[in-house]
Amino acid sequence: MQHISKKNVKNLAQIKNNLYICPALLQKTNINPSKKQKNMRHSYSFWKLFFLSPLTFGIYPLVKFTQMGDDIEALDHKSALPYWAVALFISPLTLGIFGLVWWHKICNRIGNLGPSNGFSAGSFWGWNILGSFILIGPLVFMWKLCNALNSLKGKTPAF
Repeated sequence: MQHISKKNVKNLAQIKNNLYICPALLQKTNINPSKKQKNMRHSYSFWKLFFLSPLTFGIYPLVKFTQMGDDIEALDHKSALPYWAVALFISPLTLGIFGLVWWHKICNRIGNLGPSNGFSAGSFWGWNILGSFILIGPLVFMWKLCNALNSLKGKTPAF
């Protein structure tokens, strides 16, 4: 057993000052208590989504829904497949069933993050799926989705 001397203490202090810890390791294991909670980086506008969807041939909603998944993941620290992977690859392979499951889970997570916004998986099934029979239902769903996401950020209107 080695005796602790002033020289050893000085060496330990020098090692401590030069210690490098991989940031990726800290991020995956969540052992960094000083790390601030991430906030949502994007805002969501129903009218931008409404008008830019046909103009960009569906690329704009693909990008915005992928950003939505990233923002939700930053808030509740649960991972999910990115929307682009769901929409372009997995959902067509499962004949759309996986897309329904993905939306159900995402809407549930939004509702759990902000229960006061009145949004849940029922909003998806009620307005987007059943509401498609009255043609305006998916638009109401997108309106409610944008409002719920903006309420998580602190902004209320979805303009």
